Amino acid sequence: MIVLLKIRMLCLFLLSVFGLLMPIRGQEEFPRVINYRIGHYETFHSKVLNEERTLLVHLSDDYETSARKYPVLYVLDGEGTHRFIQSITAITFYSGARRMPNMIVVGILNTDRTRDVTPRKVVQRENSGGGDVFLKFIVTELIPYIDSKYRTAQYRILFGGSSAGMFTLYTLFNRSESFNAYIASRPALNSTVDYTWDSEVIFRKARNLFAGSSSLKKIIYIDYGGHESTLHDPSPIHELSALLESEAPRDFRWEIRGMGESGYRSAESLKDGLLAIFKGWHYPSDSLYIQGFAGIENHATALTKRFGYSVTVADLLVERDMLMFGYRFLENNNLTEALALFKYAVTVYSNSWNAFDSLAETYMKNGQFDLAIENYERSLELNPNNNNAKEMLKQMQDDK
Repeated sequence: MIVLLKIRMLCLFLLSVFGLLMPIRGQEEFPRVINYRIGHYETFHSKVLNEERTLLVHLSDDYETSARKYPVLYVLDGEGTHRFIQSITAITFYSGARRMPNMIVVGILNTDRTRDVTPRKVVQRENSGGGDVFLKFIVTELIPYIDSKYRTAQYRILFGGSSAGMFTLYTLFNRSESFNAYIASRPALNSTVDYTWDSEVIFRKARNLFAGSSSLKKIIYIDYGGHESTLHDPSPIHELSALLESEAPRDFRWEIRGMGESGYRSAESLKDGLLAIFKGWHYPSDSLYIQGFAGIENHATALTKRFGYSVTVADLLVERDMLMFGYRFLENNNLTEALALFKYAVTVYSNSWNAFDSLAETYMKNGQFDLAIENYERSLELNPNNNNAKEMLKQMQDDK
């Protein structure tokens, strides 16, 4: 059973941030009510854990209108819907600002958190020590389930905080191949009177991994507070930093950031971690205007090599951006670049009447009237209420 979460206030915030209520040139202006879907719950049976597991899955707002594949962010402690929504807000904002790709987000809800996120038995917690089984569930069941059901790119990120942040580190150093990048928010590595999270388990796994790896193209972002409780004491983080500095392979990317404040800051940590992972993703508008479509294609090729999965221009520019930049070129009579963007837009968004309308206008301005008519007609097929296309077709027929 799927339960949709509709957050109208967040919708209004996101739409106001990105200006989604403003029409693209050539698009009809009319009042609209838009419901922004944050995600849905779904449940499947785990043979490894012998129980039902519930997920909270969020798809990008352009998932249904494109054929693209998306990186996947896996969020531990997914039942905290307010934090999940904050995370979606951060991703939506920064992907809209072209600082990172749109992503599929999978929140993993807990059934027995202490059992699942502890890699070894904790004396004071009877159900602890199931971390390896939980990791097996993620790798052998959850990831294949998501990959089979959704259009996923082969790039995965794991995010967890506190004890789940410790599990995130454990996953990296125990089964590094499981994910491409990791974000650990204030990981609980320290032993206390009540808990005995043994940081040496993490250190031993890290040393073994580094000793056997001359190359390790993974990314880890860790943050911690400056005035934490004993459970989140930063001393083990400092030891881990020294270990990474001295023993990590040269192509292993890592960042450890000390924060002035303490306490839970999951949305901020996720935002900071994602920006660190996707540093250099952004392609500036000035570069696009100067280098044209070929320049952004070259940038996508460079990102493909860096991240190890196919990055396309559509990952860097959503439909709205493609049309916006295309019209800038059209207004400056750079028909070559306008055509390049609009022709690409209709291949990616093949059901977009607005993309076909924009391509038709460019063909008409370029004197290619047969192609203009063809694309206006296609736009009308997709949207019979496109009055602009009707007027342009009539004008071209009258001019014959």
